[in-house]
Amino acid sequence: MNYNKSITATVYVANNDKVLLHQHKKYKTWFPLGGHVEVNEFPHEAAIREVKEESGLDVKLVETEIAPSIELARVKRIPAPFCLLHEGIGGDENFFDFIYIAETIETIPCPESGESKEFKWFSYEELKENDIKPHIKNTALAVLKYLQEKEGSLVMEQDLNTSSMWDDFRFIDLFAGIGGIRLGFESVGGRCVFSSEFDEDACTTYKANFGEHPAGDITKIDAKDIPDFDVLLGGFPCQAFSIIGKKEGFANETCGTLFFDIERILKEKRPKAFMLENVRNLTAHDGGNTFKTIKEHLEALGYHVHAKVLNALDFGPPQKRERIIIVGFIDDVDFEFPEPIPIEERLTLEDILENNVDSKYYVKPHIRDSRLARLKDPNYPKPYISHENMAGSVTPHPYSSALRAGASANYILINDERRPTEREMLRIQGFPDTFRIVVSYGKMKKQCGNSVAVPVIRAVAKQMVKALKDYENKE
Repeated sequence: MNYNKSITATVYVANNDKVLLHQHKKYKTWFPLGGHVEVNEFPHEAAIREVKEESGLDVKLVETEIAPSIELARVKRIPAPFCLLHEGIGGDENFFDFIYIAETIETIPCPESGESKEFKWFSYEELKENDIKPHIKNTALAVLKYLQEKEGSLVMEQDLNTSSMWDDFRFIDLFAGIGGIRLGFESVGGRCVFSSEFDEDACTTYKANFGEHPAGDITKIDAKDIPDFDVLLGGFPCQAFSIIGKKEGFANETCGTLFFDIERILKEKRPKAFMLENVRNLTAHDGGNTFKTIKEHLEALGYHVHAKVLNALDFGPPQKRERIIIVGFIDDVDFEFPEPIPIEERLTLEDILENNVDSKYYVKPHIRDSRLARLKDPNYPKPYISHENMAGSVTPHPYSSALRAGASANYILINDERRPTEREMLRIQGFPDTFRIVVSYGKMKKQCGNSVAVPVIRAVAKQMVKALKDYENKE
């Protein structure tokens, strides 16, 4: 196999029954070692020799096909003496991975960039318990499983024989959008077996990040054709219930009634649990009758239903985004919604804003001057994000207002001078920087506005799995 271009390298160094990760100083999250590796007709033997020479480690090469069909991590500007090369061929699903296994390690060389200096070996159980980015965690777990199968005793047998079905459960991702809900549930051990999304642009982003094109219109899919699963997930279309929308509810034939497709799938497949996400106003729509109808239909199917409005601000991202989360269980599970995380653990605008932003994101001078003239507090400290409401009032905040799919071009501005970049919008929703951007700005703006705050979903998923495991242990 010859390479004739520079590719991004992702690294997994394995030693006995552990894999090596490093923690990013700023984002406090774990990554595999990685960096840009210039590869030009680079034979694997030469790569191994270079690793040995640079690190002083005794290494060998293991070729696998275990990773999902996406780039699992892009860790830039961090030089790496070890390389797991990860490349997609022609945009299809054929990917090749190379794991360097360190048979003996005494010291670990730290990058000189200063971006990260903390390294840790993670065992199989430690990976499952740690809040590591889902793609990294799942692939690192797969690395250890693969090595155990190929090498014999690199992973203890009891680590692989899970004691609970909820260590590796199946879910379906309905109204999937760009996969925010999927990310949250993958992070706690879930495995997606079916996805559905109507919007083709969202499907493009979904496939670029998860390696699969979601099935189309859920109204045309027979529930019997959906694979068996344990948890149903759905951020069903919220436009019909939005404060900003037309408030048509179930009278809207294209959106409101899509809830009943969730109902028919639950009725046919009888999963153990479900989680639905919608706008806060769902509880108030039509004097509460819309939510009452939804809850009654779910309870009529035999589910114990829990619902609560959660704010993304309470779970990390700098965004005020209130959404109702509806959780249900076939069994009478003792479930509690997650508590807000400590303030000191939440991200600030400084954490998520990019530097050296391209001039195309900056508004014209007359727009900037108009916003600043209407700013409620001209002396508000930067950085801030201002929001222009329907009355034309401009209010600064140390966080973003809720991203909206159909918002005007200048709905929110950073320091009243520029629009958020695509990456910043994803960060505002709590997506990892490994998430690939493959559509235009306008399409990404719509997709982020329609998506979910990933850390909120992750926190709910963690509580659901905990409650289900506790119930399982009682039984």
